[in-house]
Amino acid sequence: MRIRFWLFTFLSAFPFSTLVAQSVIDYRNYQEVFRDDFTYTKREELGRNWRFVSPNDPNQGWGDEYFTPEQVSLHSDGQHRHTGLLRLSARRLPEIKSTNRGDKLFVSGKIESKVDIDGTPSCNDMYPGFTYGMIEIRCKLPKGRNGVWPTFWFLSSHTEIDVIDNLKPEPDRVIQSGVIDWRKTLPNDSTAHVGKGAILGKPNGPSLSASFNTYSAVWTPTKVSFFFNGRHLYDVADSAVATHPCAGMLLATLQMKNYDETVIRAHMDIDYIRILKPHDNNYALSYTKDADELDKVLRSDFPNVSPATGALVVNPMMPEKEVFYRGKDDELYHALRQGKHWQVESLHRLTNLQQEDYLVQGNLSFEPRQGVILYQGRNGRTQLFNFNTSWHHTELPVNEL
Repeated sequence: MRIRFWLFTFLSAFPFSTLVAQSVIDYRNYQEVFRDDFTYTKREELGRNWRFVSPNDPNQGWGDEYFTPEQVSLHSDGQHRHTGLLRLSARRLPEIKSTNRGDKLFVSGKIESKVDIDGTPSCNDMYPGFTYGMIEIRCKLPKGRNGVWPTFWFLSSHTEIDVIDNLKPEPDRVIQSGVIDWRKTLPNDSTAHVGKGAILGKPNGPSLSASFNTYSAVWTPTKVSFFFNGRHLYDVADSAVATHPCAGMLLATLQMKNYDETVIRAHMDIDYIRILKPHDNNYALSYTKDADELDKVLRSDFPNVSPATGALVVNPMMPEKEVFYRGKDDELYHALRQGKHWQVESLHRLTNLQQEDYLVQGNLSFEPRQGVILYQGRNGRTQLFNFNTSWHHTELPVNEL
């Protein structure tokens, strides 16, 4: 993300129903127009598709880092001889370095795409590349330390789409993403550009630095949709934040902030980056499908699940590993996969809820930003469960949701 904090107001006021849509990405109507698996023998070959950033580049670091080509390297995945990995590395400098973007404490790696995909003209002669389509990265994020800032994003002169923008105390436990309109400012602040996104937490299970995961965004003239491991997370409608048909480039960076002086180094490994377009450039074609197949598999694992509609919901951050469901006894159950087996427990019993008012009556919904599960109880009130060291129950006021 470019020019941060003082220009961008991040809005994440999404309704629960928008964030928990149970659908998955569907590639059948899309085809690859660009892909890089980084199976090169030497770093210089990256120059076919990517541009390194020199210390004097105007797009030099947006954090407390500056970028050099030496911090971009090629690695094997350790399993397949001909499978490449691109590594972006960051390390703390022994002393402060002065640059045209201020004093820097880290040196790090960054790549920018330079291929013209679809011939779309750039605006203001800034960035060649492409407009609209599906962008996707499979990567392993750096281990979570405060100030480690992995990113993957699309940038044109008018539009920014952040697929990964994880400047958080635990950057491998969240996905921060969103859309920015660089042509529109807020009515009460001419220096704050309009943007909207979400911060989705992954409090349970393996961190995002433990294995490779796939992060996708689909940009059409009407909206931008975000996905994690193929699971739909949320949408940003063009009516909320406008995007503009100006050609732009893809960037992958490992930015750094000096929030923790014990952070010495970090790295981010990238398996592949690709761009897909719909057949005949028809952006009315669908790119999602219902997750019925997955839900059927999960229901077969839990014979106690209620036959009622809306009785089962997954955590979209780990859909095959964390499930919440309404039992046939109308209690709320939490299931966490441990290896080949599920660990299942009733949240009602864990929290000693004995009143029938709190039993499940309405559809379940999962809010990944905070990691909470909600439903309507028999008393007509909204019930909430959240995990903080242990599970806790709260009944929300009528006007809270």
